Amino acid sequence: MQPRTRRHALWLGLLLSCGARGAFAETPGNLQVALEYRVDPALRSCPTLQELSDSVAKQLGYQPFDDSAPQRLSVKIVRPLDHVEARIQWLGGQAGNSGERRLQSASGDCTELAQSLSFAVAVQIQLHASEASAPAAAKPADAGQPQPTTPAASQVTRGAPASAVADRPLLARRRRRAVLVGVGGLTTYGLAPGVNLGGRLFGAITEDWWELALGVHAVMPGRFQQHDGTGFSAHQLGLALAPCVRFSALGACAVGSLGILRVRGEGVDRVGTPSSVVGSAGARAQLFWPELERMGVLVEGEALVVLTPRDVLLNGARVWSTAPVVVTVALDFAAIFR
Repeated sequence: MQPRTRRHALWLGLLLSCGARGAFAETPGNLQVALEYRVDPALRSCPTLQELSDSVAKQLGYQPFDDSAPQRLSVKIVRPLDHVEARIQWLGGQAGNSGERRLQSASGDCTELAQSLSFAVAVQIQLHASEASAPAAAKPADAGQPQPTTPAASQVTRGAPASAVADRPLLARRRRRAVLVGVGGLTTYGLAPGVNLGGRLFGAITEDWWELALGVHAVMPGRFQQHDGTGFSAHQLGLALAPCVRFSALGACAVGSLGILRVRGEGVDRVGTPSSVVGSAGARAQLFWPELERMGVLVEGEALVVLTPRDVLLNGARVWSTAPVVVTVALDFAAIFR
C-alpha cells in the first residue's frame, strides 16, 4: 500500500469510528455475547483477548462479552498463503451458524489488521443488537399486563436472530494475486532404475483458491547392471503443468508431464544413446508454508501414471521396463511477488 493510500485509509477509519460511536450511543439495548478468540501461534503483534475485549467495549460504551451468553461470536486470526486474515462468524443461537466475515492484511503480522478488527467486531455486535431490538419495539404491550422487569440486555440476547445480518459483508474481500518463482530438489522412482535424485525450476500464478504452475525438472542417471557386467544408465528431462485448488496452506493438483528418457548402454556390443518421449498424468498434493512475507517453503508429493511405457533392451533382450506409476517427493523454496 502506498503512503497516500494508507493516509486515505486512516482518515476513512477515523470518520467511520466517529460515526459508529454516535450510532452506538443510540442503541436501545446492550447485546451480551460469548467470545471465542483464537490466533495462529506463528503470527506476531496480534491483540490479546483482553486487548480486543477492552477495545470493543470502549467503542460500544459497555462490556458486551459474557461467557454465559447464548449468542457466541467466533474470531480467528490465521495466515493463509501470503497474507494475514481475521475470520468473524456468529455461532449457535436460534438461527444456527451465520456466514463468515473476513478482514485481510497483506503484511506478515497483525499490526495492520489489529487496527480494524475491534471496530469490525463492534459493528457486528451493534448490527445484531439493532436487529433484535426492532421487532421488540414494534410489538405493542398487552393492556393491563405487568411489564417484565428483566434487563434490556437479557431481552435482546434471547431475541437476537443470528441470520439477520448474514448477508451483510463487513468488508469487500480483495482478490489476492501472487506470482511464485522457485527452485528445489526431488526424489523420484519409476522412470529410471532405482530411486533417483533430481532438481527442478518452477513458476506459478496463484489467486485466492486456485493456482497454475509450470515446472522443468531433471533427474540424475539411474544405473542397471547384470551379472555379466552389461547394463545401462538412464536419466530424464521433463516439463510438467499443474492446475491446482487451494484450501488455506493445503493444495490439490492435477498434473500432466511430458519428458525425454535417454538410455545409454554399458558393456554391450553396440553402445548407443537412444531417446524416447514419455508422457504421464496424475495427481499432486502440496503444503505451502509462507515462512516469510516474500519467501515460502513448498512440500509436494505426486503419483503419475505412465501413459507411454518403455522397455530397455540389451543385446536384443528386454532387461528393464518403466514402472506403471511414477512417485515423486519434492521440497522447494519459492520467492513470492505480489
